Amino acid sequence: MCYTHNAMGLQDALKTAVKKVTLELIYEVVDERTGEISQRLDRVERDLKELDQKIDKRFDALNSRIDGLYQLFAESLRHTKP
Repeated sequence: MCYTHNAMGLQDALKTAVKKVTLELIYEVVDERTGEISQRLDRVERDLKELDQKIDKRFDALNSRIDGLYQLFAESLRHTKP
């Protein structure tokens, strides 16, 4: 009876040890993946900021061209009126 009791205790101890090791491995993998995802998000944020700046520049340039065309049109109307 003593042998069975010791075997059961050892079996429980091994199960507990395996669970702890498994959890530690899972936590390591999750930490690594979280770091990788965080780095990717940082890159995406930088890329989006750059795209936003490019869009703003192009939008400003387009507005300038539209303003220039409007001024040309307004001048041509002034010259054609009697």
